[in-house]
Amino acid sequence: MCSELAAVAISITNKDCGSAFSFKGPYFRNPLDISINIWPVRQTLYETTPTCILFTKDKVFHSFGYESKKKYADLLEDEEHRDWYFFERFLSFLELQEVCMLSFIYKVSPTYI
Repeated sequence: MCSELAAVAISITNKDCGSAFSFKGPYFRNPLDISINIWPVRQTLYETTPTCILFTKDKVFHSFGYESKKKYADLLEDEEHRDWYFFERFLSFLELQEVCMLSFIYKVSPTYI
């Protein structure tokens, strides 16, 4: 099993979430070699996704961000949403008034990214 040191940054606000990472080797060759998640939505690419989450009627995680908004909209349209759990801007429920930013370095296996 091969593992490599990576720097990971996660930004979670009440409105949206985003993340970025860089592995040690590529970073030393080019400090601007940073990877970010991109969410494609209706032929547009976004670097962040809405802070929303969807759980099934059995309270099992279903989806996050744009995917959860689309699924819940489909459920609403079909009037099948009543037993599902959809939360938007859920950080306000946790009484966080400021942007929650995390930066950390963690040893990870590239096979998990």
